[in-house]
Amino acid sequence: MDKIHDTITNPSHYTKGDIEPIDFIIAQDMNFCIGNAIKYLARYRWKHEGEGQIQDLRKAIQNIQMQIDSMIDKDIK
Repeated sequence: MDKIHDTITNPSHYTKGDIEPIDFIIAQDMNFCIGNAIKYLARYRWKHEGEGQIQDLRKAIQNIQMQIDSMIDKDIK
């Protein structure tokens, strides 16, 4: 596997821990918003430092809020 392909399909922050977030997300049949939040929460410590970590946590919050809003919209209609 060449180095470019390796950084796209298998960057180091994907392989921390015993399970990749994508495997957990699929196994739990999560939708996009919740799965994306899980991805950001699982990887933020290794993907960035400092402000980048905070940005990833904010992205997780944004995805969770989108899910909440979607659920509220469905209940109202």
